[in-house]
This record gives sequence, structure tokens and C-alpha cells, in this order.
Amino acid sequence: MAPRKNLRGFQNLGGLAPNTIYIQFSTIMKNLLKIISFVVVVVIVSSFFVWEAYNNSVEKPMHIAFIGPMSGPGAAAGRRMIFAITLYLEDINKSRDKLNGKKVELKIFDDQNDCSGRAKTEAKKIVDDSQILAVIGHWYSGCSIAGGAIYKKYGLLAITPGSMKKEVTENNEWYFRNIYTTKTSSSFLAHYVNKVFRHNKVAIISDGSSYGSYTGKVFEETARKLNMDIKSWNYDYKFTSKKKKQFFQEIVDQLAQKTNDTEVIMLAMQSYDSVKLVKMIKDSNIDKIIIGGESLSEDTFKTGFDYFPREEINPGYYTNGIYVTTPLLFDAANEKAQQFLEKYQARYDEEPDWSAAYAYDSAMVLIKAMKYADIHGKPETLNADRNKIREALASFTNDEAIEGTTGFNYFDENRDAPKLPMVGMYKNKNLVSTFTQSQAQAMRDIREEVLDSDKSH
Repeated sequence: MAPRKNLRGFQNLGGLAPNTIYIQFSTIMKNLLKIISFVVVVVIVSSFFVWEAYNNSVEKPMHIAFIGPMSGPGAAAGRRMIFAITLYLEDINKSRDKLNGKKVELKIFDDQNDCSGRAKTEAKKIVDDSQILAVIGHWYSGCSIAGGAIYKKYGLLAITPGSMKKEVTENNEWYFRNIYTTKTSSSFLAHYVNKVFRHNKVAIISDGSSYGSYTGKVFEETARKLNMDIKSWNYDYKFTSKKKKQFFQEIVDQLAQKTNDTEVIMLAMQSYDSVKLVKMIKDSNIDKIIIGGESLSEDTFKTGFDYFPREEINPGYYTNGIYVTTPLLFDAANEKAQQFLEKYQARYDEEPDWSAAYAYDSAMVLIKAMKYADIHGKPETLNADRNKIREALASFTNDEAIEGTTGFNYFDENRDAPKLPMVGMYKNKNLVSTFTQSQAQAMRDIREEVLDSDKSH
């Protein structure tokens, strides 16, 4: 009887049958679900557009590239440069207001110092990447020249922290060099021998490579203008080991003669061959000053003597007293370089070399140019942004110089940094500064003459 009692109860509700009440209730619920669904969709869509606007304005990072030797010969330099650039970007990304709230991320490309192959293919990958706004690299000059043709064609700014051949930036408005040229280094070294050593009789030994030939040529031309007495020996670095040894022995025999009045031996050679010749000179007890360019500051030269008995007994036996031009010596560098040295050591538990310092400063001036350029960092503004960055970096002239770990960073009309090398001397396997206060005037004279000479060419 209970069901019937309930039925009579429903019949008293306005005269509506149970089926009618159920239909009306279902209709109300359906309409309510439609309204709720509509509100949910509106909220989701609105949230999406708000998130996209926020993501585009704040969170979406800007990208720069690094290209250099990450494997193969030169990988150690590539690793140090990546460490240094990352160190700078970490600081920048902690205070995003420096780039309108956006982070900067680094994309890494490995050219393996393969200038005829990978340098070109990797450069093409970089210009085709719609996220990349600029590139730091290459390391070898030949790779910078090869990649530079591609960057110029597609309008992408590149800045090299280590390529010294003048052809890198020559006739390429998209390439900048944040280091001095080989010409500057070789000319500087000739002036240094003349004005600081006060010697005039020099023997130049060149290995016939593009580096050695050009270094020896510029040194000799500068030395002759200074009325120095020059003797030159030239060989082909592709000689067999046996032929090289014979050639080196002929040089050593002549230098060892009592009638030989050579005061300074200038090595315009790559580091590997320099190790062999220096060992022969030192083993023959030839007491003459040995000088060289940046190749003699490389680890290949520093460690090349490690397993010789005399070096094991007396570390530094073969390198002590050798003078070398180098882009940076931390014991004579500015306060910012000391801060960088401490920060790098704390972060990576190793000492940086000059390649790391120059990569750090290259990242610094590039990021500042990106900030001044007021770029958007979007695919649709890619070409305009790349051009704005190039124009901003070109505006960093003497009046707009930015101090960094390597000194003041700015560019001349050829997009080269008017910097000079330092001269270090090996002492117990370490390069130390040779500067003394008594050399101050001579160094000022050298700076003025070398930089003026660079402007006239």
C-alpha cells in the first residue's frame, strides 16, 4: 500500500503527475549544466589567452648561440668558453629586468674546428633557427671566415672571442671581433723587443702555416721599419718528423756557433713543433731569449715537456724565461678580472684561461646590445631584431666603451676591438706578468705606435 500512498501525495502537488515533475526537473538540470559548461569554457579560454600573453611577455626566453670546438682538437677551449658564457647568463637571468623580463638561453653548436666542413653546416643550422638572435664564435679564424660568409648572407650578427686573422671582419658588417688581430700581436712583439729588451738582432723561425707565415711576416716587416737586424728560417709544417728534426738541428747548430750574434729567437710556429725546437735549443745550452705569440701560451706547449727527464726533475726547465704574448694575464688584470677569476673557480673548481675571459666579455657586450636594441624576440620580428642588435653593437665606440674582464670593450670602424696583448714570462710552468714601472713609458709608446699603425691599414 505504501506506493499508492506516495502516489496520492504526488497528485496533491498542484495537480501535476509524477512524470511531468520529472521532465521539468530534467530540463532545469540540463539548462544548468549548459550554463556551467559555458562558464567553464569561458574560464578556460580566458585563462589560455591570459597565460599566452603572460608567457609571451615574460616567460618566453630569448636565444643566442655559441659555436666552437666542443669535441676534437680544441675541445678544452670550447668547454671553458661555454662555462664562462653560462656564468654570465646565470647572473643575467637572476635579474630579468635587464632584458624586459626575459631570460636568455644558450644553444650550443660544435664545429670541431673543422673549418672546411662542419663550420659551414653548423653555421647554416644557426641561421635557419628562428629563435637565435646572435652567435658567439667561432674559435679558429678559418672557421669564422667560413661561417661568416653564411652569417653575412642571412643577416645574423656574430662576435668572435678568439679569431685573430684580419679577414674575419674584413668586408663583413655582420662580424665583430672582441680581441686584437694577429697583425697587432706580431707588431706589438717586435716593438717590445726593440723598446723593452733593447735588442736588435732577431732570428725568426716560421713553420709555413697560415698562422706562422703571417705572424713571421708582420714581425719581420715591423722589425725592419725599426732598423732591426733580421735572420729568417722557414720550413713546411707538413714536413715528415725526420725532415723536421734535420731542419731544426741545422738551426740549432748555427745558433750555437760562437760567431752567431743573434740576441732573440722568435718562434712563429704552432705549439706542437715549438716544443720540439725549444727542447733542442735548451738541451744545447743556447743562452738566447726566446719569444713567441699566442700559440706558446696554449696548454699544448705548457704541458708538452712534462715527460722529459729534465722537466720531471726540474719543472719549468724548458719553459722558464720564455716570453709570450697573451690576451690576458690575471696577475696583471683589472678588478673585474679578479672577480671573474674567483667566481669561475668557485663555480667550476678550476682556473679559467684567457679564452674564458674573452668569451665572458663577448657575452656581456652582446647582451647589453640586445638590451639597448629594444628587441621583441619573436619569430615574426626575427630579421628586424637581428639587425637592431647589429646596429646597437656597432654603436659601442670609444665613447660607449664597456669595462669588463679584458679591459674596455668597444669596436672601431672595422668592428675590431682596439686591444693590445700582454707579455708574460714562464716561471715554474706558469705565465707571469713581466711589467715593471720602469717599462711604463715604453709601453705607452708601443701602444700608441701599434694602434696608430693599425688605423693606417
